[in-house]
Amino acid sequence: MGIVVRARYFLEYAGVRLLVAGVLSLGYERALALSRKLADLVFLADKRHRRRAIENIARSLPELGEAEWRRVARESFRSFVQVLVESAYLPRLLTRNSADRLVTFHIHPEAKKAAAKGTGIIFVTGHTGNWELTGQVAGINGYPLVSVARPRDNPYLEKYVIRNRERHGQKIVAKKGAIRDLSRALRDGKYLGILADQNAGSHGIFVDFFGRLASTTGGPAMLSLRFKVPIITAFTIRSGRGFKYDIYAEKPLVPPNTGNRDEDVRILTQAFTRRVEKWVREYPEQWLWGHRRWKSRPKEEQQWRSNPSTSTGS
Repeated sequence: MGIVVRARYFLEYAGVRLLVAGVLSLGYERALALSRKLADLVFLADKRHRRRAIENIARSLPELGEAEWRRVARESFRSFVQVLVESAYLPRLLTRNSADRLVTFHIHPEAKKAAAKGTGIIFVTGHTGNWELTGQVAGINGYPLVSVARPRDNPYLEKYVIRNRERHGQKIVAKKGAIRDLSRALRDGKYLGILADQNAGSHGIFVDFFGRLASTTGGPAMLSLRFKVPIITAFTIRSGRGFKYDIYAEKPLVPPNTGNRDEDVRILTQAFTRRVEKWVREYPEQWLWGHRRWKSRPKEEQQWRSNPSTSTGS
């Protein structure tokens, strides 16, 4: 790394630390109120993401109507900015003494039984509520996760973020080569945490999500089948405007066994994606609608677009 690049990274890191210090100096309630105003400004100024969010909502939840599409999109922006503010406050707000007061767990009896076996669990979640909170509070409650994240280019910022994320026992592994690290963790009987609601690109598995095919990571399903461990879907939902959350851990998804491994992976991926959709439908304001979830398209669809006559017989 050259001196110029290193200096730029350090200045970026210093800027973030100053911004965090400024947010902390406001106090949580004032910072939260300011975050909503900031999100509204971004919603008005960022035409590209605003349009994308509204279009995604309109296609996914057509029954809501135009006024609601815009309202949900605006609330989605507010929710995301609130996550950023709360991430700065997590070291202050979330401690072993305060966790029970701030976060309520709703764990399905079979999920609790499966986790107690100590033979490995794959927790699949999505970008609902405050996903940064999930891994930390899980560690406080005796379920330290091994989670996947893409490393930042800036090594100073990366070290800072990782240190905060791993405060309560969570272990972050790099997205590149993650299968190796996750496999080792499952062999050791550990808990995995995987966000599985974003576009997985050309290597993903296309399953139904809000009535449209969406490229989805097949990693959780492949690991579940390989190590014969269940997938537990878990979602963090904001309950009110302040720092109060509910975490729901649902009934485990048992790996199928059709005799066709590819089909088993698809079935299991579709199963946890249906659960993601269920929670997004219930709390649409708390999901990232501005993400290009349906960006990647199946090869068959791409071929049809390039030559539609081949599919019509004309």
